[in-house]
Amino acid sequence: MLAVKDLSISLGERQVLQNFVMEMPRGEIVALLGQSGSGKTTVLRAIAGLQCAQSGEVHLNQTCVLCQGECLVPPQKRGIGMVFQDYALFPHMTVEQNILFGISSWGKAERQQRLAELMELIRLPQEMVKRYPHELSGGQQQRVALARALAPRPGLILLDEPFSSLDADTRYALVVEMREVLKSEGVSAILVTHDLREADLMADRIGTMQSGAVQSWQAVH
Repeated sequence: MLAVKDLSISLGERQVLQNFVMEMPRGEIVALLGQSGSGKTTVLRAIAGLQCAQSGEVHLNQTCVLCQGECLVPPQKRGIGMVFQDYALFPHMTVEQNILFGISSWGKAERQQRLAELMELIRLPQEMVKRYPHELSGGQQQRVALARALAPRPGLILLDEPFSSLDADTRYALVVEMREVLKSEGVSAILVTHDLREADLMADRIGTMQSGAVQSWQAVH
């Protein structure tokens, strides 16, 4: 599904990633665990095509999307979904409009069917589709953000500390739910976090990052 080879990235004079290497098969959930500044979010940005690199390669489904630091495939054509810490929902759009945003080219019946599937998958009642983000709890907003990312059926989801703004009880319950959703959809995912329990609950495998490289891998599930 994904292969990252010898990825090196500098921001100004600071070396953020140094010969970073990672591979993952389809359907696996990987957590990158580390403190702020360890390079974990930069990995996500490079995979998504949002960050330039000085050297290295990124392969998605055996297609090289980044080679020797050159971006060969733009972000919107990589088949990747992203969920952010601040949810990044459109405040002026309803739940329905947010979820369907990335599949506007689909037929109406197909979009409505996918909406119904996703609302059931994220365990929100159908009557909530007309609500706006400010009318939802933090956990509900994060469920909608995940549904929006899943709507186009991407092969890979990137999760950038999506639970950090939630209280502990909500956070860990939602982590377990999100793992179930991702597994049921058969989607690969990379979670970036500094929370060991979060990584342990979500991931099949945890990579501990320090100074721009993975220092160790640990199988979890």
